[in-house]
Amino acid sequence: MQEYKVIAAITEYLDIVKYSAGANLYGLLFAAGSARTAQVIQYEAKNDDDAIFKGAMMAKEKGFF
Repeated sequence: MQEYKVIAAITEYLDIVKYSAGANLYGLLFAAGSARTAQVIQYEAKNDDDAIFKGAMMAKEKGFF
């Protein structure tokens, strides 16, 4: 898994992360602490605020909350 920094915790099991590899590369990370069950949806955003908004909307669409 790529190196990342958590920029927002939406729930106890769902985080918005920023990847070190790309300037505008973010991810919606589900179950990060669980071995072999972590899932990620990667996307691009203009900045951290935009990434948090997009991530929350994607999580809602996918039924995470």
